[in-house]
Amino acid sequence: MHFGLATHKATERTTVLARARLDHPERFGTPSITPKILDLPTDAWINKPATDATAAEPETDQPAA
Repeated sequence: MHFGLATHKATERTTVLARARLDHPERFGTPSITPKILDLPTDAWINKPATDATAAEPETDQPAA
């Protein structure tokens, strides 16, 4: 999810989960515990940019000679 869509999607998922619980309570075990979606991460990276001098060094698969 990109560009701030995560909060909207989390709201949609919560609504769907609540509706599913109303329609099929037998699938949700303990009735006193309300099911919830997982907490949203604050940041998610595929390739996080380097933030310090040591991280900016290129990585190699070759051992030092």
